[in-house]
Amino acid sequence: GVGFKCPNNMKLLGFVSDQEAKTLMRDCKAFLFPSIYEGFGIPILEAFEANCPCVLADASCFREIAQNAALYFEPKNKTQLKNALEKLLVEDSLRKRLIQKGKLRLKEFSWKKAAEQTALVYQTALEKWKRGGGGG
Repeated sequence: GVGFKCPNNMKLLGFVSDQEAKTLMRDCKAFLFPSIYEGFGIPILEAFEANCPCVLADASCFREIAQNAALYFEPKNKTQLKNALEKLLVEDSLRKRLIQKGKLRLKEFSWKKAAEQTALVYQTALEKWKRGGGGG
């Protein structure tokens, strides 16, 4: 980790259920995701859905998912992490902007859109297969 010392008014949690995570995100000021590798980063989208601004490690696929809807810090850089958290917690206008940007990013990710894009891949493959004589 980044060696972050948890202040008295903050709690570092271990495993929580999906329902607990939704409640926590809905009621908190920021979602900190210091992971340096994720396959996708669904918790970022869950935070956006809960109107919770994000502070993310500048690693993995996080910039691709959140783009300009989050604050970033270099993994293992305690100073950048501290500065990003402080900025988010102090600047209410920044929090509001990031929440709005998160809502916009969330629209880019839906099960409906994923299903449509998957169907298009299959349809394209089938058409190529038919044009190629059935592959046989």
